[in-house]
Amino acid sequence: MSGDLIPRYRTELGGALRLRPGSTVGGYVLTEMLGGGAYGAVYLAKHPRLERNVALKVLYPGYAADPKVRIAFDREATLIASLDHPNIVAVYDRNDPEDEHLWLSMRPVAGGDLAALINAEPEGLDPQRVARLIVDAARGLDHAHRNGVLHRDVKPANILVEQHPDGERAFLTDFGIARALDATVTATGVTATLAYTAPERFARQAVDHRADVYSLGCTLFHLLTGHTPFRTTDPASTIAAHLSEPPPSPRDLRPALPAYLDIVITTALSKTPTDRYSTCSELAENVTRAVTATTYAPTMSAPHNVEVATLTPAADGDTGAVSNHGLLLESLNLYDPELATLLLAADSGDTTAMNKVGRQHEEHGALTEARVWYRRAANAGHTGAMYNLGVLLEEHAPLQLPVSLGSTVPIPAGKQPGDSEEPTSAATATNDLGDIPELTEAENWYRRAANAGHTGAMYNLAVLLEERGQQTDAENWYRRAADAEGHPATMYNLGNLLKRRGKLGEAENWHRRAANAGHTGAVSNLGVLLAGRGEQTEAEGLYRRAAHAGHTGAMRNLAALLEKKGELTDAENWYRRAADADGHPTTMYNLGNLLKGRGKLGEAENWYRNAAVVGHTGAMYSLGALLEGRGERTDAENWYRNAAVVGHTGAMYSLGALLEGRGERTDAENWYRRADRRREPPSREPGNRFD
Repeated sequence: MSGDLIPRYRTELGGALRLRPGSTVGGYVLTEMLGGGAYGAVYLAKHPRLERNVALKVLYPGYAADPKVRIAFDREATLIASLDHPNIVAVYDRNDPEDEHLWLSMRPVAGGDLAALINAEPEGLDPQRVARLIVDAARGLDHAHRNGVLHRDVKPANILVEQHPDGERAFLTDFGIARALDATVTATGVTATLAYTAPERFARQAVDHRADVYSLGCTLFHLLTGHTPFRTTDPASTIAAHLSEPPPSPRDLRPALPAYLDIVITTALSKTPTDRYSTCSELAENVTRAVTATTYAPTMSAPHNVEVATLTPAADGDTGAVSNHGLLLESLNLYDPELATLLLAADSGDTTAMNKVGRQHEEHGALTEARVWYRRAANAGHTGAMYNLGVLLEEHAPLQLPVSLGSTVPIPAGKQPGDSEEPTSAATATNDLGDIPELTEAENWYRRAANAGHTGAMYNLAVLLEERGQQTDAENWYRRAADAEGHPATMYNLGNLLKRRGKLGEAENWHRRAANAGHTGAVSNLGVLLAGRGEQTEAEGLYRRAAHAGHTGAMRNLAALLEKKGELTDAENWYRRAADADGHPTTMYNLGNLLKGRGKLGEAENWYRNAAVVGHTGAMYSLGALLEGRGERTDAENWYRNAAVVGHTGAMYSLGALLEGRGERTDAENWYRRADRRREPPSREPGNRFD
């Protein structure tokens, strides 16, 4: 297919790639081939034990022979299998490390894919049908992004459709396969289909979820017009078009389409990731708006290759211009007479009006337009707009994808971090925040506003600097903000930072000031400081005060302190209250440990399982040990393996011992080596207390 890069394995192996019906892969018996692509083929197959059919994705044999691909595929399969969403094809199982083939078993979807729909309607699908399909795909993609998974190959062939009682539903498939195979292609190192690939992937820039937004935009264009956005004849010209050609108008191919779709396509296919929609759902919402709210859409051709429609300044008192602004806003579902009037003032250079227009757009979810207006006001010197632009950039910066189930994502600095014991520190963060352009720009705007005396900007700048590891600069800005207005959250964060820097006396003073101002997080952390120097009675009193006010961190700390004192019933009660309140995985894990020690094994198992399914590796390991202890070795093996693949050494050893016990010595030896232990029983993982 024009525009595809075909991996070398496919061209080398040619016709030998297809497996015959009746062949067995991973115990599944193949009954028929459903389709094939650049990476492998999909077969309808019978489950080896259950009376049901599955869709079995089998990669071509050459991939299985490459150790790098096997490792990458195993990593991606672990992430993919964790995705549970109604618009993502469910993954049931995957190959074992020693299997000949690399495969995934999935729920079969009966209705074909979007590529088949395009072939059946080559002039483009009904726009409202397209909008519904894009909404489904966007929901699945955003769920994956929130869970740290990029698709990397969004295209019509990877979106399946099926009829349901409530209508047609779209499902995403083939998550992460492109990433696992990126090491096996030539030239660009990009395995995804070129016609839908974001330009930053060719430029070897950092890639985040907005690459999937771009690909979904290309898919949208294809569904609407029957053609990919850039109609080229060879891979080199396709890459060049993505890198340099402006996004085309779908109405050049299908003039009857709503005019506002030009703006949607232009935004989704922006060359600069920060100028695209911040989420796939934001793209989908704008598509729906474009095809369902077109009564007042402009009758003239909408300008191609612009971020937002241009608003012409009007003379004072020109009510016709106000009306025209109102019609345009109504076509975008943003109609508000006050906003139309503000637009006129903003167009004439009123920076306060520009800032208010930005706020109105942001409140309606029109983030691209909000950035434009904030930036205009900020460049003209409006400090409030500088602050608002910084917050918008920071809050919608790309998520830093967790490298494992146990990784963390920094809390956005625009939010008050008073509900956690301490904000994420540079010492514990797993991501390099200095490499994210939005955060660098946000920092610059915060500095400009902070230097002009904006205390909110001082606070947000301090939080951002702290997350980046610039602790001295962060401390200085916290102090300036605290001295200027004495906000409890500022004093609380300053106390936390000083504690981490070893300045315990000052930390205690700031925590006391914040606690006296009513900050429950400061009350709890003041208790932590006092408990650390042995003042358990006062610490317990502070914990109880914050816990009764609803602070879940204080509940955890109080439970841990009571557990150490041997007051197990009271400790159990506070663990339960904290777990029920916020479902923190460490709370659930600690509660499981306490219940197990008290002989309540059934409840312990439930809490371990709750913590394990949200990624707590200690809970995975402890759950495996509990299950193994009562003879459920298969389930125990699964949990040991889940914990082991993300680095839990105790789970590696226990998995090795379990495998060795049933004679699988080679696999056992591998896990022993990975744990760097042999014949040494692991110590129980400590309870990760918050004291």
